[in-house]
Amino acid sequence: MTHFTLSWDSMKYWGAFLWGLFIALIIFVVVLLYNLAFAYKTCDVLEYYIVWVLLLAAFIIWNTKRQAGEKNFHLHHYALAMII
Repeated sequence: MTHFTLSWDSMKYWGAFLWGLFIALIIFVVVLLYNLAFAYKTCDVLEYYIVWVLLLAAFIIWNTKRQAGEKNFHLHHYALAMII
């Protein structure tokens, strides 16, 4: 797992295990988001979460462009999990 990075320079040398792990993680995230969307739709709050995600993404994009050259955007996996 020491070579599990998401840059193309590293990914083009991945073996079958790392590609399988990557695909499994993508499938897991898609299923998780689908289940969350289904639960939010059942509770009639899906629209609020969609607006929240769009506003959060707009803020991140705006702030990253505003600070271009000074800072680079980096989202840690635990922060992404908390957002989801």
